[in-house]
Amino acid sequence: HKIMPIGSSFFIDTAVFSSTFTNIRYALYRVKDAIRDFDRDSAYPFQLQAADSRRADICLHLHISETRVTISLDSSGESLHHRGYRKGYNVAPLNEVLAAGMLFMAGYDGSTSFFDPMCGSGTLPIEAAMIASDTPAGYYRHDFGFKHWLNYDRELWESIREETQRKAILKPIIAKDRDFKVIGIATSNIINASFRRSITIEQADFIEAPAPVGPLLIMTNPPYGKRVTHENLLALYEGIGKTLKHRYAGSTAWILASPASLFHPIGLAPSKKIKLFNGDLECELRKFTLFEGSKKEFVTHKKNPLEEDSKERSFPSQKVFLHNQGADKRFSRSAKPFEKPFGKHFSSPRKEGEEAREERDTKRFSHSATPFEKPFGKHFSS
Repeated sequence: HKIMPIGSSFFIDTAVFSSTFTNIRYALYRVKDAIRDFDRDSAYPFQLQAADSRRADICLHLHISETRVTISLDSSGESLHHRGYRKGYNVAPLNEVLAAGMLFMAGYDGSTSFFDPMCGSGTLPIEAAMIASDTPAGYYRHDFGFKHWLNYDRELWESIREETQRKAILKPIIAKDRDFKVIGIATSNIINASFRRSITIEQADFIEAPAPVGPLLIMTNPPYGKRVTHENLLALYEGIGKTLKHRYAGSTAWILASPASLFHPIGLAPSKKIKLFNGDLECELRKFTLFEGSKKEFVTHKKNPLEEDSKERSFPSQKVFLHNQGADKRFSRSAKPFEKPFGKHFSSPRKEGEEAREERDTKRFSHSATPFEKPFGKHFSS
C-alpha cells in the first residue's frame, strides 16, 4: 500500500531455478494470492488487480534460486532496450541495445564521420547520434515503471530531465538505403528523435552511389537472407567488398552478418571478429581496415611512423644498442685514451711510430704468435 495506488494492476515476472519449486505457476500464484489477500484483509482495501502482461501499472519480479526467494520491484516497466524514438520499423529491425553496443565496440564517440549504407529503419544512425550528442538512453521514453508508484515525485523527475545537456554533433552522420519505403520509416524515426538536422538521409544504392567524403566509420547490417530477403546474396556481398576496396580507402568498415560464410564473397581480410547475438540468431561483427594497394604496402607504410616514434621511447632493445655502440667506441682506434677500458694498462708509456704499431698488431693476432707475443703478453703469461 506504500507503493501501489488504489485500483492499480500488477504483473509478476518469474525466474525459478529450484529443485524444491518445480512448478513455476504454483510459485507465481502463491505470490499473487498473498498480495490480493493482504489487500482484501487490510482496513482500506486498494482493490488491486492481477494482470497478465507487463503493461500493468506495477511490475514485480519473483526470483527463486533453490530455497532462496527474492521479490523485486521493477522500476523500468517495459524493457529498457525500447528507447522510445521508433514510430515504425522494417522487417527484423536491429535491437537498439545491440546497435549501441556495436558502436561502442567500434570505438565510436562522435569524433569521426559515420556512415550506414543500408540503414533500414535508422537504428544505427540514431544510436550514433545519441552517442555523439551525449543523449541518455531513456531520454525519449515517456513511461517508466516508477511513474506509477504511489510515492512518485514528478517535480524531482522533471528537474533531473532538465539537467540533461545534449552536445552539438560536429561530424557528419550519413544514412542511406536503396528501398524508398524503408527511407520513409527511417526518416520518421530520425525526426522523432530530433536528429533531422544532424543525420543526412537519402535513398541510394551503396554499390552504385558515390562515396561520401572520408575518412569514415562505416557500420551496417546487410540482409542475411533469412528474415530480410535479397534476390542475390552472393552478388550483394561481392559488391559490398569491391565497393569498400575501391571507393573507401582510408576508412574502416564494420559489418554484422550471419552465417559467417556470407563474409567470404566480400574478399577482404578482417582485422577483428566479434561473435554477437541478434535476437536468437548468432552473428559475427567483423572489422575491415580499408587501404589502397596491397596489404604488404599498407603494413610497410603503416610501420614508418612507429619506427620514427620508437626513437623517442626507451625500449630495452634501444638500451642494448647504445651499450654496444659504446663498447665499439671504446675499442676503436679513434677512441681517446680515457675511453679505453683500464686505460693505464693498455696505453703505451712511449710514443710509437705507425710502422712499429702495425708490426706489433700483426704479431698479436697472428696464429703463429708465441705465447709471449699474444696480446697483452705480460698479463696472460704464466
